[in-house]
Parts: sequence; structure tokens; C-alpha cells
Amino acid sequence: MSSDHRPLASLARELLGHAARPFPEHLDRLVLDGRIIGYLSRRRALALRELLPGLVADHPLGAPTRWSWHAKDLSAGERTQALQRAAEELRSQGLITGWRDERFSYWPEDVASLEAPELFRLERSAFRALGLRSHAVHINAFTPDGRMWCSRRSFSKPTDPGMLDNLAAGGLPSDETPRTCAIRELWEEAGVPAPLAERLTPAGQIVTAQLAGEDWVHERIFIFQLALPESFVPSNQDGEVAEFMLLDEQQLVSHLQQGHFTHEAACTVAQGCVER
Repeated sequence: MSSDHRPLASLARELLGHAARPFPEHLDRLVLDGRIIGYLSRRRALALRELLPGLVADHPLGAPTRWSWHAKDLSAGERTQALQRAAEELRSQGLITGWRDERFSYWPEDVASLEAPELFRLERSAFRALGLRSHAVHINAFTPDGRMWCSRRSFSKPTDPGMLDNLAAGGLPSDETPRTCAIRELWEEAGVPAPLAERLTPAGQIVTAQLAGEDWVHERIFIFQLALPESFVPSNQDGEVAEFMLLDEQQLVSHLQQGHFTHEAACTVAQGCVER
């Protein structure tokens, strides 16, 4: 980056200040053992009530309503089975879209380490539909002169098609660590070989949250940074990237200001610039 960081630094602080937007008051609350775990629309809540044993409204239907799932005595595996069956039926009703056949793990927000026992696993698209907090990794990659490699999401992606993203990013599947996920995503999305990807370094965490249509999208993002040699040129392997762009500071600021990046990527880029 250039020696004058004031414009980018100011923009980065603004973006990070709005990373997690206020919880939407109009959405119903999904409660497990006394704690709110998700936010969902009324139509999804009413459908889920018929599909998930032990789910009841805490009070007569108002706006919003707390739906308590009495599953304290269930094991993590039993919760997973019950939720997955319900999610599959919601999908058949058209209330969950973008099905991925990939499961995320859910941990309470006060759990500091992902080595703690998970409460359940669930299809990743259901995390969005039920407003559950998921986990993801994003990698900011810089050239020796400080330019940043970014990608444009495929126009066929189910979420945020055609928008700008980090060099590589992805949701954290069950049974994967943030680091192994980052290394895998670097190869699949940008063709970064493992010996080079192994050089990535942690660059903090952020929590993002926003309303996207009917979905409350809530993520804890593990950020990594990677120094790439001048000669390296990314090459997509999985068909999920339309193109790559190497941006200097002025170009990066312009794209951020115009809202060309996804919300999560913009916040991750901001954090990466602050870390540098």
C-alpha cells in the first residue's frame, strides 16, 4: 500500500464499525435452552413448529415471538437428526433454497474455542434460513508491493453472484479447522499450491451480521493473510470464480466505496488493511 494510509484507514474503520448490524426486531427468535441461537421469519417459524418436536412459542404469537426448542436432554447427534429432518422438509416446501449438501457446526456465541463440543450440525443453507451463526474463513493476499489480489464471484453462485470477494473464502464445514479450510479454499478457488498456502498467517477475527432478503446472515470470520510472490497469478480450480483482479490502494478504495464487495469480504479487506 502507499505510505499515506489515511483514506483507506478511515474507510476501513467505518466498514468495521458496521460489520455486525443490529439484530432485526421484526424476526422471530429461535431459543435453545434459554439462549437465542437464531432469527427467522414468521412463515419459517410456523412451518418449523410443525416439523421440530419440542418447539413451542413462549407466549401468544406477537411480533416478534420467541420459539423455544426444548432439546436439553437430547445429545448433539439427536439434535442434528431432528433439525436436519426439519430442514429437509422446509426445503421441500421452498422455505430453504441453495441447498449445498454440506453441514456446518453450531457453537454458542460464548464459546471461545471450536474445540468445545458442538450443539448440533446442520445443512449450511439452513443456517441462513434460521439465522444461526456460522463460521467462515477469508484470506487477504498481498504482493510484495502491497497490492491486493481479489476475486469476482461466479455469476452462477447462489449468493452474491458477480460481486467482489477476497482471493479465497469459504464457510467452515464440520470437522475442518479454520487453517485447513483456508489452505483448501486457496487451492480450490485460486490455485495456490499447498507449500505456498502454508505460509498464511492469522490476522484476527470479525463477526458480521446483516439481513439479506428474508435471511439473517450471521458469521464469525477467521481472517488470514498471505504474502504472494510477484510472479504468482491465481487460477480458479472449482468454477466458483469469474475472474481475479490485482488492486492497488486507490482501486481498492474505489471498489469498497461503490459497494462492489460482498459485505463479509469488505469487512475482511478492512481488517486486513488495518492489520498491515
